[in-house]
Amino acid sequence: MTKSKYRHTTIMVETILNWSQKELVKNYGLMESEGVCLSPIQMYNLANKAKIDGYTVIPMCDNHDSRGYCLGHEEKEEQ
Repeated sequence: MTKSKYRHTTIMVETILNWSQKELVKNYGLMESEGVCLSPIQMYNLANKAKIDGYTVIPMCDNHDSRGYCLGHEEKEEQ
């Protein structure tokens, strides 16, 4: 039996904050919350809040370091 570990992909806060309105609209669907795609303004606001909170990347889960990077998750044992 082996355990595998995965990490969530992250998005740099500054990348989203530096996007123009056109780029935000073009990237609609990049992020979702509870199965619903975030609107361009929601993505921007999430990135802005992450910056205010001191993160380098937008935290994608509750298991992250002080910069917002996922620390990893153990998957169930495989046989």
